[in-house]
Amino acid sequence: MNRGRNSLRGLLVVAAWLLAAPAPAGTPGSWSAHPGSVRVAGPDRFYAAPAAHPPPRARGHRIVRVRWHYRLPPGRETLVQLCTPTRCVPLTGSRGTDTALAGADAGAPLRLRFRLPPGCDRSLRVRAAVVLVDYR
Repeated sequence: MNRGRNSLRGLLVVAAWLLAAPAPAGTPGSWSAHPGSVRVAGPDRFYAAPAAHPPPRARGHRIVRVRWHYRLPPGRETLVQLCTPTRCVPLTGSRGTDTALAGADAGAPLRLRFRLPPGCDRSLRVRAAVVLVDYR
């Protein structure tokens, strides 16, 4: 019976050591940011929300997936892009998940950009924007 307890104790010690050990490079992680609201005034250009800045721990990692959420006034819609410093990808809907930026630098800021649809001239305010980045 002691042998079984010793084996279990040894297993628990190893498990505790593994949990306390520093994470190896390439370990998955995530970061989130609330870039704030933005007023979108017309269909002629994109209006950028403040940049979503990653924490220092994301440096040296690559994006796996990005999730987002923002709120529009009822019955309104916009054209939306999520941008790294070097490229933008279109987003569909006020919330979702996308892998189009997979492989991009997880340590670089991201920016949501909004534009009114063609023919729409009533400005709107985008609120409660959230960007969540999963990286490896």
